[in-house]
Amino acid sequence: MFRKIISQLSLSPATIEQVARYAKTVQQKQRLYGTAAVLLAITSVFYALTLILHPSYNPAPTANDLISGGAPSIDTILSAYDTNIGNFRDTVDLLNITRENLEAVSPSDACQSPAADLHYVTGRVAYGNHVQSHIFPGEQPVYIYSTPKADHLSGWCGADREGNQFIIIKADGNIAFTSLPETPPASTDISQSLTTENAHTEPGETVTWKLSTTNTSNYPITKDLQFDFGDIAEYAEYITADFNGIVSSQNHRILWPSVEILPGQSIDMTVTATTKHPIDETSRQRHNPHAYDCTMTAWFGNESRTNVDCPLPKQVEQVLYTLPPVNNLLSLSIFIGLSLLSLAAYLSMRLHAKELRIIRMQLNTGGGSL
Repeated sequence: MFRKIISQLSLSPATIEQVARYAKTVQQKQRLYGTAAVLLAITSVFYALTLILHPSYNPAPTANDLISGGAPSIDTILSAYDTNIGNFRDTVDLLNITRENLEAVSPSDACQSPAADLHYVTGRVAYGNHVQSHIFPGEQPVYIYSTPKADHLSGWCGADREGNQFIIIKADGNIAFTSLPETPPASTDISQSLTTENAHTEPGETVTWKLSTTNTSNYPITKDLQFDFGDIAEYAEYITADFNGIVSSQNHRILWPSVEILPGQSIDMTVTATTKHPIDETSRQRHNPHAYDCTMTAWFGNESRTNVDCPLPKQVEQVLYTLPPVNNLLSLSIFIGLSLLSLAAYLSMRLHAKELRIIRMQLNTGGGSL
């Protein structure tokens, strides 16, 4: 049909020039549609791999759970308060929340004010950048950090003594709230720093962290030094420490009790761990984006990150985790459909290009009728 239409045109020099320009346009569109088809096909393969090779889901408690295993019911919350498991009652008291406030909580979808007003969330270990003033000491310190995804939290909502909203997250028992509690300022007499030479690690490799603590005052200080390794334990084992550091797998920490530091003195400790073999394939959790993210994050005055060489299912997950949360089957269908449309457009342009080559060949050689 295309050749039939062309054959009815007058073969003037202007027509020949227009055919040449159109042929160039067709060639450009062919490349565009072909590239789009390839990219969309690759994306479809990624989504298919996500469905076929999806990382295993492990509902077991993580190091960051304030209530071990989460808070599936109000009874679980009240039990954690009464027994003070994981210092849950201490944390609740710190946030100005009473037992009566806990008894009055309701499902989070019944909250009156939007959950996006919640700016902070608690945790058992230090994930990400945590300012020292956001760490509240105790037998088991409570870490508080800002949360960019408060509007997606699911759990139990309530109000504290002052009427400020909070949500106890169902997945881990951590608490999201509106403002930081008032606490005494952190001491500036001690400075801490952390370094590691392992920016990347593979299965079975040893990772080493150097911890340094300096007394910046003019008087000796005796202090319990503590290093939390909750995030490290997701991908490493056989965690050891020198200077008689006490490794507690249950509390996910290393403790150097009653360390005396003289004025101006710096004490250096070394922590080592062996990357698991094979690497844990537990999937990432929407409520805690730092957990199982193929990164060992350590915090001791400053942050240190070691990338883990995760297996293929986790690598696919890393790519897809950056995309908006959409049902995998729906996403796969959309990208397959777009791939087929791009392929159809590419084949159409390819057919036009082939017909145009024949027409131009006949015009250039002075061939017969079209």
